[in-house]
Amino acid sequence: MKKFSISLKKILICFLILPLVVLFPVGCDSSGTDSSSKVSNNTFSVHFYTGTEDTFNIPTQTVAKGGLVRRPDNPTRTGYVFIGWYKDMACTLVWTFEIDVVTQDMTLYARWQQRTA
Repeated sequence: MKKFSISLKKILICFLILPLVVLFPVGCDSSGTDSSSKVSNNTFSVHFYTGTEDTFNIPTQTVAKGGLVRRPDNPTRTGYVFIGWYKDMACTLVWTFEIDVVTQDMTLYARWQQRTA
């Protein structure tokens, strides 16, 4: 009777654990990466907005996640001086090309200052 109860316990444990293993797999996939955090190609688009008719003359850059943006040639605007590129449309957060890295699709905004006579 004792052997029977031990065997019955083992069988019951197997039937309880097996569905958990099948229904809730745990561990790494065979590629060695976390499939839930995959981003398609791990590259992002960086657009440049100048607010002028030349806005679309600065080519969009494709940058690897964590990569640096290549500084484009400074845009020109009649009657204005180009100040620099900014992370936000209000031009309050300066983009530093040598330090800031790309983590998502984004747009950099040109800041202008009107020329004084």
